[in-house]
Amino acid sequence: MSKVIAFPKGKKGHPPQTLDEMAENMLYRKTNYINDIVDFYGTELLTRISMDGFEMDEDAFAKDFAFTLEGIRSCLYRTAGIDHPLQKSVDETIKFDYADDDDDDDE
Repeated sequence: MSKVIAFPKGKKGHPPQTLDEMAENMLYRKTNYINDIVDFYGTELLTRISMDGFEMDEDAFAKDFAFTLEGIRSCLYRTAGIDHPLQKSVDETIKFDYADDDDDDDE
């Protein structure tokens, strides 16, 4: 009796062949990495908030917490050069007014 080994079905992955493929691959990896970090720390934060006795059963809490996690995701995406829909709103809403150091001396 002979043993028959079935020929693999489906396309096997290959390394990126162009700079565009490399950039796409890197973006995919960065995005997944950041999403994993947000998921991990989001779960940790939720656990600690629960242990501190806060009520989390209401829909309003879930909405606020989800928005908070998206804010963290947006922040980390920006540091990695990835666009996120919240970034535009943050840029339009949050403005910093830096005073010159020289103005402090006059007061």
